[in-house]
Amino acid sequence: MTYLRKKMLGSLGEFILKKYFISKGFSLIYQGYQTKFGEIDLIFSSSQTLYFVESKLTTSSLSSSYSAWHKKQSQNLYKAAQLFLKKEQIYRNNSIQVLFSELNFSQKDYITWNIYPVDINKKFLKRAI
Repeated sequence: MTYLRKKMLGSLGEFILKKYFISKGFSLIYQGYQTKFGEIDLIFSSSQTLYFVESKLTTSSLSSSYSAWHKKQSQNLYKAAQLFLKKEQIYRNNSIQVLFSELNFSQKDYITWNIYPVDINKKFLKRAI
């Protein structure tokens, strides 16, 4: 898959997730938040909780993007979330939830996705939303 195609599919996946979370009453705070530990794809708030969302998209029915996601990547996302909270003091009293979202476009006109809470040790818990 070419870089441009990957980038376009990634943007599409983020767009779908953004619309989904907003339709459920979440407020989008940032998209593409950059830190020295990497990018946080989407940051939402709901009540007193911030949700840091990593979005991965696959077009293959044979692969699972979350199984390929490394422990170091989950730790870096958590560190990036901590940097966000340090910089954006207005959110310092909010609790946080780190989520991994997997979207699969392997079937024509059919999208499946799963959203998993993640702890820093890369333990994927039961489906979140």
